[in-house]
Amino acid sequence: MATARNPYDPVYSNAYDARSYDFLVGYPFGEYTDQQATKLPGRFNVDWLETASQHIITAEVPGMNKEDIKVQVEDGQALEISYERIRKKTEEADKWHRSECLSGKCMRKFALPDNAAADQVNARLENGLLIVMMGKKVNDKIKPVEIAG
Repeated sequence: MATARNPYDPVYSNAYDARSYDFLVGYPFGEYTDQQATKLPGRFNVDWLETASQHIITAEVPGMNKEDIKVQVEDGQALEISYERIRKKTEEADKWHRSECLSGKCMRKFALPDNAAADQVNARLENGLLIVMMGKKVNDKIKPVEIAG
């Protein structure tokens, strides 16, 4: 059984959270467990790892070409990954026996933490995984104070 997520976690995904949400095209919003949410149409799985020097976001996008995927940073506040999977056209005489491959628009948006450098974003696609790397800001607001004595 999935546990409730922390709404202050930057990876938290909830349709009712203004900072971060999943947009499920053509599917009503609602509360889902993690196990149910991975099976929804318009949803793809994402892992987010923060290292000492960068954020690494890995999204599962099997069968997609890099031209079909859009990655953008909105106002330095949110990272958006989206794509559209289009079903192949068939002849009128063709007959489907089974159609389980999903098609349609998919989009995930995540609130960026304060230490994310939105101007240092790189992405690559390899073996069905979209890997987005984002640098971290150097905290120059903290200055050591020398103690006289």
